[in-house]
Amino acid sequence: MQQVARTKATGACQPFSGANRVKRHAGRPHKQGRQAAPEAFSDAPPLRQDLNIVLVNPQIPQNTGNACRTAAATGVPMHLVGPLGFSTDDSMLKRAGLDYWHAVCVQTHESWESFHNFFLSLPDPKRLVAFTVYGSTSHHGLAYQPGDWLVFGSEVSGLSPQAHDDIKLGGGALVKIPIRDTYVRSLNLATSVGIGTFEALRQLDADKPDIVYPRASPSWDEVVAKHFTKKE
Repeated sequence: MQQVARTKATGACQPFSGANRVKRHAGRPHKQGRQAAPEAFSDAPPLRQDLNIVLVNPQIPQNTGNACRTAAATGVPMHLVGPLGFSTDDSMLKRAGLDYWHAVCVQTHESWESFHNFFLSLPDPKRLVAFTVYGSTSHHGLAYQPGDWLVFGSEVSGLSPQAHDDIKLGGGALVKIPIRDTYVRSLNLATSVGIGTFEALRQLDADKPDIVYPRASPSWDEVVAKHFTKKE
């Protein structure tokens, strides 16, 4: 069986558990988490080596859960940067609907400074791409490249000024998802992750064959049978 790759670009890939949780805001103690099964990645397909997703200070577990669904569906490694606004024990993840967490490659970092130092230690090519309302170009106007790390800020306060400065000084990019912001200040975090990730993948995979894999389960016949089964 094929093992999920572990590379310098992503660090150790492992199911999230109480053993690798990051700090959360004071006043909300952690519950003891259960260690995830070591065979969780035993039959997983290879992860992408050319893209990463980074959530900085996420506050709402459901948003993180939906973002991780995107990571699981695309094979893009996920990084969580603390402090988090919620507990990361197994029961909390399940309440957020994360029954697919075992399929996500996740690495955690205590703070933005910790993550940024980790990022700087990685070999090239690498680039931070921040999704921010203060972006200087649209998210689809940027030419994505292998080694991009898509960075998304907190639902409450976005990315810190320090993160903005570090990304700009390091030659990264600040992009904005165009919206009509007369009544809406910003998009939901998980929505933004989906938009940014699939645009990056669309560009990175532009020269690859257009392959659509058939649905494994349930099959179309099973769906039809379910819809047309009459109640006795």
